[in-house]
Amino acid sequence: MTSPGVPQGQIERIAIAGGGVTGWLAASLLARVLRGSREIVVIETGEAEQREFATLPPLTGLHTLLGIDENDLLARTNGTFHLATRFSNWSCIGSEYLHPLGETGANLNSIAFRHSWLKLRQSGLSARYSDFNLCAIAAQMGKFTRLSADKRSILSTLEHAYHIDASLYAAYLREYAHKQGVKSEQVEIAGVTRNSNSGLVEAIVLGDGRRIEAGLFLDCTGAKAQIIGDDAELEDWNTWLPCDRAIALSRAGGDTSLPCSESVAHEAGWRWRIPLQNRVGHGFVYASRFMSDDDALSLFSSAIGNDTSGEPISRKFTNGRRKNIWSGNVIALGAAAATLEPLENLSVHIAQIGVTRLLALFPDASFAHGEREEYNRLMASELDRIRDFLILHYHATARSDSPFWNYCRGMPVPDTLARKITQFESRGRVVLYDEETFSEDSWTSVFLGQDIMPRRYDPLADNFDAEQLKTQLQRIRSTVRQGADSMPTHTDFIRKYCAATPSHNGLAR
Repeated sequence: MTSPGVPQGQIERIAIAGGGVTGWLAASLLARVLRGSREIVVIETGEAEQREFATLPPLTGLHTLLGIDENDLLARTNGTFHLATRFSNWSCIGSEYLHPLGETGANLNSIAFRHSWLKLRQSGLSARYSDFNLCAIAAQMGKFTRLSADKRSILSTLEHAYHIDASLYAAYLREYAHKQGVKSEQVEIAGVTRNSNSGLVEAIVLGDGRRIEAGLFLDCTGAKAQIIGDDAELEDWNTWLPCDRAIALSRAGGDTSLPCSESVAHEAGWRWRIPLQNRVGHGFVYASRFMSDDDALSLFSSAIGNDTSGEPISRKFTNGRRKNIWSGNVIALGAAAATLEPLENLSVHIAQIGVTRLLALFPDASFAHGEREEYNRLMASELDRIRDFLILHYHATARSDSPFWNYCRGMPVPDTLARKITQFESRGRVVLYDEETFSEDSWTSVFLGQDIMPRRYDPLADNFDAEQLKTQLQRIRSTVRQGADSMPTHTDFIRKYCAATPSHNGLAR
């Protein structure tokens, strides 16, 4: 089993349990970085996934590392671009705001832009915070182009992500990984065997009785966590994130009009809309404590109509993370590490940060050093900050129209989030801890969108008089608008560069 060029003491084989996006993303990145120095085998278990999902900008950087051509990827996965998410009915019924990607405004003499905006708002400024963000304006106008390398251009502030077909994306990564030498088996997993002395996993036992031995095991089997199992207790976040059910289905016919997804709050949760080139994905997330399954399906159907294709996928879940994501010689990735509802497009990102951190802290066969402890510390820190970001959407609300929203508004929140809220309410300060996924701009967009308005602004903003600031903000807003005006439409961009290929323009199987 020894691989050429691998010294004694190094891990020679990596077994990835579970395929899907998480498993094949891990296999692709490991194969690319390790470049054949380790044998990698994926055991595909046929786990069902959400049909469509949105992503975050770091995935584009991972694709660059892998050498994946973005146009080819989107053409083969019916993908569209993602610049922002529109949130409706969250702070109150009838409210609406955008959470855009990219930078908002520009700092003035090291003073964060939001403080200039807050100062002028007190004197009657009507422009929204998102009016100074190019991704937000482009998303509203149905425009798109890629980031400019010219730092003098407003187009250099662009960031983008994707709306993508899960099954086609997994198949794309599977093909990529196979070309990198990754092997795979399509078979069910029956269990694991362990070394009686060390307690480390020695092999995965397959449903047909065969054994897959390895030195390192990655558990990508979803929330079931078949490999890490009871070794990593789940920290339950249901108190703060009460939604525990989701329904997903698709409507035939694509929509490339806006590079924007939607999140619409309802009486016991929220529903999503994700546009692809060949169809639109819809989903309905709710808390079973506050809404029955039958009522959820009825409300969902009335909201999107009956013109749907395929059968709805229903799933139950518990929000939370493993207390030890790396246990022994097993590392949980994706939903096996942390299960979080689909708000804010985090599913692929959680898998990505998990495998990226593994590569930064890659162990040898002894597992005797501090990599595991550091990995667990870093992952716990980042996942806890993600948790807080999601909780903010529910807790910062004035809605009192249902028991669900009364509960969310009144529930105690983690101390880390309570401090963030207090600091922002006081003077618009955004507290960032170590290992934050979301930027100051993202936190600010959601704080303001959920109607948390600071009582004060940074007094350093008074170094500029109101007329100076007004001129500066008018210039920024005009530049943002001109940048958006200069872009092609999202539809035209896709038609020119990444239109779906004929073999991929039907509904996913």
